[in-house]
Amino acid sequence: MDLNDDAIQRNINLFEESIHPYSRYSSFDHCYNYFVSFHKNKQLTDLVVGSNLRRSCLEIGFFLASWGMYRGKSTLLKSSFMIYEALIKAVSESNPIYWEIDVADYRSRAKEVMDCKDMIRSTLPIANPSETLLTKIMLGIYANVPAFDRFFRSGSMLDVCDKTSLYHIYDFYKIHQDIIERNRRLTCHENDIDCNRYSAAKVIDMIFFIEGMRNDNVNNDIAPTEEVNAQDLVVIGNQHLTIAEEIMCTLKRYLKGNLDRSFSRQDVRDAGGFDHHRWQQSCNVVFQGMRVDQHNPNLVNARFPNIFKRIAHGRYVLTDEGRRKIAEYERIKFPAFVLTG
Repeated sequence: MDLNDDAIQRNINLFEESIHPYSRYSSFDHCYNYFVSFHKNKQLTDLVVGSNLRRSCLEIGFFLASWGMYRGKSTLLKSSFMIYEALIKAVSESNPIYWEIDVADYRSRAKEVMDCKDMIRSTLPIANPSETLLTKIMLGIYANVPAFDRFFRSGSMLDVCDKTSLYHIYDFYKIHQDIIERNRRLTCHENDIDCNRYSAAKVIDMIFFIEGMRNDNVNNDIAPTEEVNAQDLVVIGNQHLTIAEEIMCTLKRYLKGNLDRSFSRQDVRDAGGFDHHRWQQSCNVVFQGMRVDQHNPNLVNARFPNIFKRIAHGRYVLTDEGRRKIAEYERIKFPAFVLTG
């Protein structure tokens, strides 16, 4: 777990640019907002009252589906959302301290974290549920541990969520506490009142997910797997680009040095080779967020506001900020896109 602050910030930025209210990775935000609201209002038992039980099962199920747990031959793929009924009933009766635990508490609260994990394991009608599944449920409901999936394990070099791993994560947090705390962003939500801050555990999950993705692609020289596609990233050589960076590189290629040239969305789609499904699902909202009149910090990382402006219906030109940012992509060589998703 040896990263400096620059590498930590780089990884966080890369992950955050894939988060907007309609992206699959914002399913964490919506799921966590839902469950923590019952805790904050001291209404945990209401999770199983009336239609709330079905809603609760759907919330955790959709989160897990978005985070890649419904692929291949998984037991979850063969089950209805009511497979989580016993889990939700246990959560409604669980120790409220589970929502209060964060990385800073791991030294003193490791037993409670393990109790939480054991509780979840005992409620799932699945033989030998994986570390990935257990910790993703813990993250989605309580946000008290990172998700120990393939990429987190590769990035952090920690294989299981046990007390030893918790202590290693705690030590990492204490060294880099300032930068981790600064990056505890607000969750996506339809209104500001119901927003919550990311836990330190969630920020660390982001850091090592990206680090593990880098390790896998650099060490194995392979294109991203399906989990990486979910991040809406592309790879150019060994460089990982977010959608916003991909749009910047596409604009650079399309403009060919003529920074006064106007362009349309279709021009960007054609130049970048974006298929219709990917553009509509992931890229269009990021393109919107890069406009002067549309910038939304929930859609595009703060490095890419005010890149272009509309001059006529459907036509855009670079702003001064956009011209400056385009120059940062001299290092990218074309043609080189390996598109994913």
